[in-house]
Amino acid sequence: MRICGPKCSSRGAGTDSDRHQLDVMALNSGKARAVIITVNYKSALATLEFLKTLSGTKGFSDVAVVIVDNSSGREDLSRIRDGVSQSLDVELLESVTNRGYFGAARFAFDTLM
Repeated sequence: MRICGPKCSSRGAGTDSDRHQLDVMALNSGKARAVIITVNYKSALATLEFLKTLSGTKGFSDVAVVIVDNSSGREDLSRIRDGVSQSLDVELLESVTNRGYFGAARFAFDTLM
């Protein structure tokens, strides 16, 4: 698992508005055929259940997963970190501001591109 928060940006002063540099090829060791972006807002248990269900599906090894935590707070973010800490194929992006659902999804998409 790789966690990218506001301070891991390779440009600027590390603010939330900076684009984070994620290497899509690093996800799934470059074998990702699809990327799933999911947005979490104060629903860590549901997000972790989604990942558990997803990981049991056929073809999961060909999928890269990006979770955007949409300013849920430390407790929720900590639950997600703990829950995915052993998963190498999950990227966790932390947004310190709530961007709304589609704004958070776009944040991940823009980060990946």
